[in-house]
Amino acid sequence: LGTYDGHQGAIRGCDVNYTSSLLLTACADQTVGIWDVMSGKQHTSFELETPVQYVRFAHGDTHMLAVTTDTYRCIPQVQLFQLPENIPETPGSDYTPIARFESPSNIINCATFGPTNSTVFYACKDGTMKIVDVETGKNVVDKQVHDNEIFRFRWDSEYLTPITASADSTAKLLDSRSLDVIQTYQYEKGKYVYDADIAPKANHVIIAGGDDPQAVTNVSKNVFETRFMHRMTGKTLGKVTGHFGTINTLAFHPLGKGIVTGAEESSIRLHHFDDSYCGSPGAE
Repeated sequence: LGTYDGHQGAIRGCDVNYTSSLLLTACADQTVGIWDVMSGKQHTSFELETPVQYVRFAHGDTHMLAVTTDTYRCIPQVQLFQLPENIPETPGSDYTPIARFESPSNIINCATFGPTNSTVFYACKDGTMKIVDVETGKNVVDKQVHDNEIFRFRWDSEYLTPITASADSTAKLLDSRSLDVIQTYQYEKGKYVYDADIAPKANHVIIAGGDDPQAVTNVSKNVFETRFMHRMTGKTLGKVTGHFGTINTLAFHPLGKGIVTGAEESSIRLHHFDDSYCGSPGAE
């Protein structure tokens, strides 16, 4: 259908706003881009101090956040920005951070706003997660959730329980208030879990991953799979195969009608659930 052209480096993250009219991009060229989804036009681009790792809109699309790295001896940060009411009509707006949350001793991999925008959640390379109060800038919760790096976390549809994906071969369902572990989902031992998601209607979660892409000499010959697991018991319910490389990302359809997976071999697979799944008691 088209491409979003304009960055001069690798795009490390993106996010679409609630109405699917705006796209945020995080780039290694130290810029954040804001785009029109339909036309591909870049409304604006602004530069930060280091390569940008991650971006996210706030609820209501009034603000956004960007995660920056420790390159050039800078301290890893989550930076918050207020967005203009009408971005297309104000391309020259000043995008100066209204708040910065620093992580002096740890690289931040991803971050999102909390359920009411009053907090920011972020996950780190050492397996910790933190909740920061936006108004005071102080850590509300700081917890060691995993034994190894957290690559990503996602929320359930009601923003009550985030699910994490980690290099310690597990995904974990957390309580959003305390970050206590509710359930642990075990992947194949020695494999990384690169992504996990929670079904919007069913009592299911999906997790996927594979080998470390840098360890090319030790790549397994096994088929890389997405696992369906029961949200509360943690038991494996089924597996979907097809990729022949590490699965880097996945997501449920917003209405629970299927899943999408993206893998290291440069392919994306769309899986549509049949009527027997969508009509089953566990899918509602």
